[in-house]
Amino acid sequence: MIKFHRYAAALFVALLCPQVLADQPACPATDFATFWQAYSQDPELQRAFTRDRVSRLQLKPSGEDFAPVADTVASNQLAFPLVQPVQATSDAVRVNVEGHTAEVVDLRAGLNSMRIYGFRQQQCWRLERLEDWSIDERDLKVTDMPGMSREQRVCELRGGGFLSLAGLEAYPLTLELFDAGLQNYLCAAQSGDPQINLQAAGLSMSQMATYLGYGPTEHLLQVAARQLPVAGMQLAYFYCDGGDSSSSRERCEAPMKARAALAKAASMGDADALQMQAEALEHGRFGAPEPARAIACYQAAAAAGNKVSKQALVRLGVAPQAAAAGVSCN
Repeated sequence: MIKFHRYAAALFVALLCPQVLADQPACPATDFATFWQAYSQDPELQRAFTRDRVSRLQLKPSGEDFAPVADTVASNQLAFPLVQPVQATSDAVRVNVEGHTAEVVDLRAGLNSMRIYGFRQQQCWRLERLEDWSIDERDLKVTDMPGMSREQRVCELRGGGFLSLAGLEAYPLTLELFDAGLQNYLCAAQSGDPQINLQAAGLSMSQMATYLGYGPTEHLLQVAARQLPVAGMQLAYFYCDGGDSSSSRERCEAPMKARAALAKAASMGDADALQMQAEALEHGRFGAPEPARAIACYQAAAAAGNKVSKQALVRLGVAPQAAAAGVSCN
């Protein structure tokens, strides 16, 4: 009797609303690759093969940073088309199928607009999860920064948001989040801000984001080193390592460039830069050892408060305030 009632109800709906069944598109394919191609091309297929309620993830402000926030949304509240047409195989679209589930990572719109689509197959594939890993400009607290345009300021803040997420190393898109942070810092670095240029260079060399290459990384460090002694020190390391921070070279790759970068940093009176230059001169890292100049640099660094240099002077048997016989650090 129960089966009969179900059959009768289904027949009643079919007779009463034949157009409802006729308007339902057929499943494009059981093979996900073929289904995905068709799904991306046709907004009506997207509507038909998206579940009534979809799990959604978005990035939202969380204190000074951003965090992924999940909720459930009715499909009629989504803005279709959800996916732009896939024209051909692309490295910017990654598809992973495991049994009756499939996940698509879509980077075609760039690192500022990363999307993940999750599907499940029953009779046909249906979208059940939508992840939006973008940071909306409206969620950024954009304040004026001297020497920086609004666009560059937005890039700086957005980059910081991506990096705060990437630093947790808790999400599948960790590498892409680091790259998104770097990409936005490069945009902000066009302002000439020394700190942002240094941060972008550090990311490039960190092995967490994609390495920009020797030339672009050198340029970032050079811009930063005009005002920041720490950047000049980093530039000296960069020249000695040949741009490879993982290198274990015993000899400096470009000693003259490294020497000039370090001398510039030391000339700013920074205690750490002076100490680093003193060690380089004492041990001949950029050529022949120069003990007299090394002592002068140790003395200058000690006078600036560097404890390591004070210890070095004790080791060398030189009083911190002793005159350096006409030899200067620079």
